Parts: sequence; C-alpha cells; structure tokens
Amino acid sequence: MNRRGIFPTKEAEMSLYFNSSIKHLILNAKRLNVSDENIDLLKAELDEWIIIYPKSQDDETSTKLVVAEKNEVLDRLKSSLRSVYDDIPQSALTLNDRAILNLHKPNTTRTPAGVPTTRPVGEVHNDNLLEHKITFTDEDGKRGKPNKVRGCQIFCKEGITPPVDEREMRLLASDASSPYVHKFSFNDAGKTFYYRLRWENARGEAGPWSAFISGVVTG
Repeated sequence: MNRRGIFPTKEAEMSLYFNSSIKHLILNAKRLNVSDENIDLLKAELDEWIIIYPKSQDDETSTKLVVAEKNEVLDRLKSSLRSVYDDIPQSALTLNDRAILNLHKPNTTRTPAGVPTTRPVGEVHNDNLLEHKITFTDEDGKRGKPNKVRGCQIFCKEGITPPVDEREMRLLASDASSPYVHKFSFNDAGKTFYYRLRWENARGEAGPWSAFISGVVTG
C-alpha cells in the first residue's frame, strides 16, 4: 500500500483505511482517550463517505457536484482523524494501534551537527571609546551563522603585528549572535588588537579560520 504520511494515496485504499481505522478507534476509544463527541463526529463523516464515495466511482451517478462533495467529505475525514490522532497519548499506542492507524513512532534521535565547513566574515568597529564591536556573518553573506552552528569563537591578541600562529591568540568569547562587544580599560587606549574567528557546533567542534581582522582602541 503506497502511503504518504498517515493516509493512503489511492482513494480505494483510503476508503478501506477509513473503515478500519474508525472501527478501531470506536472499539478502543476509552483506552486511546478519544472523546464521545469525536467518535460521533467520525461515525457521521464515515456514513457520509460510505454514501458519496461509491456514487463518485459510478459512471452513471458521478457528476462534478458529486465529486466535489466526495472531496469535501474526504478532507473533513482526514482533518478529523488527524485531530483525534494528535490527542492520543503516545504512551497509549500499542504496536497494533500503530499498524492499523499507520501512526509511525516519532524519531527522537537528533542528528548530530557536523563540523562547520564555512568561515565567518568579521569586521571590527571602534566608533565607541574603549570598545570594539565585532560583527560577523557567514561567508555566503546570507545569514548571521550557518544552520546547526552554536556560535562564533572569537580569538584575539594585542600587538603591533598580526600573530604568526593561532597559538599566540587567546579565546575571547564564543558568541551566539552578532555583534560581540569587547570592552577595554583606559590603559588599552591606542593599542591594536587582532582577531580571528571560527564557527563551532553544539559539541564545540570548530570549522576553518577566518581572515585576520584588527582595530585600534580609541580612547
């Protein structure tokens, strides 16, 4: 049986599914926490379907109006069943329930985030006294950070020339959103600070380094 999601794609199979699933819900209403009102609604809509569906399949009785009515009942039945299914506690569903109702057990295993593959693009803004505002976005220029990236690691070093090796730099922060503000004391006025950035995922695994960026501390 070819199904997309809960319901079969072919109407003949859908008709069989409506009959078997609603019958199952009626017999197990209390255990599955299905209210009397919802049972009555499903019964009424199934009765409509049992009348209108054969008419829509018979060349002698099938008209545009009949087909339109059949489609309306079909949509209402699917909507009502989805609503009922949403209210059934997951813990109440047995393997047999899931097989008859075609309710797959939700996957609660999260796919681990991969190691970031793109580089941040950063800028240093020193418009405010004793402060560097570091902004960053992804190298594609379309968003602040890539999907499944936790934040941006920001490394820095004070000096006249850029560091030769990243080991000369210290981790200043791991910031979840741009911008990051690096504040200084009066003694830092006039000094140059170099920065290098990289994305990290939820496990702290880092991607490739950005280019060096730098700024002078205004005082």
